[in-house]
Amino acid sequence: GIFYAKSEKKESNRNYYPAEVPFAAIQTSRPSALSTETSPSTTLPSSPDTCSRKRGYDISSLLDMQPNCSTMTSRCSTPADVPQTPFRTKYCLKELAERTSTLKIVEDRLNHVRNSTYLPSLNLIDILTRPCVLENAEKYTPRQCAIDTSWDEELSLQAEYAKTFEWFREMHIEEKLALLMDRLFYMAAMRKAVETAKVDSINVVSHSLRSTISAIRRIGVDPVAFAILNAIIFTDYATPYFCEKTSAILREEREKYVDALGLHLFEKYPADGASRLADYLSLTWSLLTDCCTLRKNLLSTLPPSCFTSHILSLKL
Repeated sequence: GIFYAKSEKKESNRNYYPAEVPFAAIQTSRPSALSTETSPSTTLPSSPDTCSRKRGYDISSLLDMQPNCSTMTSRCSTPADVPQTPFRTKYCLKELAERTSTLKIVEDRLNHVRNSTYLPSLNLIDILTRPCVLENAEKYTPRQCAIDTSWDEELSLQAEYAKTFEWFREMHIEEKLALLMDRLFYMAAMRKAVETAKVDSINVVSHSLRSTISAIRRIGVDPVAFAILNAIIFTDYATPYFCEKTSAILREEREKYVDALGLHLFEKYPADGASRLADYLSLTWSLLTDCCTLRKNLLSTLPPSCFTSHILSLKL
């Protein structure tokens, strides 16, 4: 199924890359998380091939990350069904396109379950030890009237979302819990912000996530980009308590999803894909800032014994 699935020639560089976006723009982990060292931008050699692609950009230059291979283009041959874009990446374009397609399918199934008669579990251990609800999403009957999910329900559904990733299912239970306890809140908050941005309403979300909602309305987040952005937020976590293998997996997964977002935006907006990508990555920084206020407001209004309060208080 789908679930197992500075060179001194500054003048020449000016034509290749846009202004760099700090890598911290997508670091939505808490202050205790490990910081990521930045590295100098990579200068492309002046060759006929690169000169013909002066409008091309790569994610390493945008995020100031050191590339892991000698060339900025994908080492995988690009199939005919994957459009050519000025966006360059060290990853296979076909793989990135397939990841994007899978994420959109997962979000569609999540939306179906969200608007069905399914009753989410409010116990993380229970959620992690049973089959993923999204594998059989179609068996749940749609509700006659759509209603907003509560914070408890949304956090539970986001935990089901996490189980669709094979690398997550292979993690130790302690690492799964640590990742979920930190990331669920941000993913649920992004979902609430996107929904709130569609209407004019005054509530704890619209008040607490003002900057995030404003950015969402300005950018015009499309469903595909949202699906990728949610995966970026989920994998954007680092802690010294994770084993080296898990930390490496999270870094690579995050890089791939950032590249998948870049590929999607460059295909959809060929003229300004770089600025669009910068806007999306800045959106995650706005979310981090706003969530500090949202956390305080929720803890002061929700019952201390509810599932959401336990997550926000880091209590199982």
